[in-house]
Amino acid sequence: MISCSLCGAPIGAREQVYHEVLGFERDRKQGGTNALRCRRRTGKIAHRFCVDREAQHIGAAQGSLL
Repeated sequence: MISCSLCGAPIGAREQVYHEVLGFERDRKQGGTNALRCRRRTGKIAHRFCVDREAQHIGAAQGSLL
């Protein structure tokens, strides 16, 4: 079974997940960045809610405190 790279818990077959990717982006003159080029998956997978927590700066360990 595949485990979440953020919390370590198993990922079920029907769960929504994110795939970690690597690539290159270019800064825009207007600010921000352009699309990711030479994109490739790293093989790491995480639960959607774990990624959402991480994006809100709430780590997997802190999530249990909520």
